[in-house]
Amino acid sequence: MKIKLTYFKLKEFDQPGMPGSHIHMDLNLLILIDKIRHRAGIPFVITSAYRSPEYNATLKNASNTSAHCLGKAVDISATDSTSRYKIIEAAIHFGIERIGISQNFIHLDIKEKQARVAWLYN
Repeated sequence: MKIKLTYFKLKEFDQPGMPGSHIHMDLNLLILIDKIRHRAGIPFVITSAYRSPEYNATLKNASNTSAHCLGKAVDISATDSTSRYKIIEAAIHFGIERIGISQNFIHLDIKEKQARVAWLYN
């Protein structure tokens, strides 16, 4: 994968224990995440990006149709309300229409499914 991101190293999108798995990430999503990071103006820590279906199946409460398995989703650490707001505002600005909100992270995805949705994680 040939792409130069301003704020991220490609390995940040790897599945744990699977170096190089960022090659499964959607290029458009990576470009968007870099733009979102710039607009938000805060550091982003990617807590989950690409997941193989096998790895995804080991995670508690992970959907078996997860956009992570398609390389079309990222989770970004967000542990305070200001960070959550900045990430969500920037994501919406750049056209992200699928947002999951947790106490600890924001999920952004571009999976071609129902758009303009936001959900909460328990």
